[in-house]
Amino acid sequence: MLTLQQLKKMMPNTIFAKGEAEIEDHWDTSKTMQIKWIAIRGGIHDWAIYYNLIVEDKSDEEIKNYGEKMHKEESIKTCVPCDDEAFDMYRH
Repeated sequence: MLTLQQLKKMMPNTIFAKGEAEIEDHWDTSKTMQIKWIAIRGGIHDWAIYYNLIVEDKSDEEIKNYGEKMHKEESIKTCVPCDDEAFDMYRH
């Protein structure tokens, strides 16, 4: 589980987690999407998750630079379980 203390210890702009997941489609909530995602620590001890559809086969660096930012709390916590303090530092 990600904590604020762990975020503070990370180097800025570090990809600290990545994976694949099935999340609710943000345009049509009756559907799901298969995604590849990366979690990155920001310049301060904030963080964000960026993703692309798996079928697009993007590298971690491409997802970091061009992926969509994840905004739904449920999807964020599915990919990176975190405590409330760490979630409060999520960069929406």
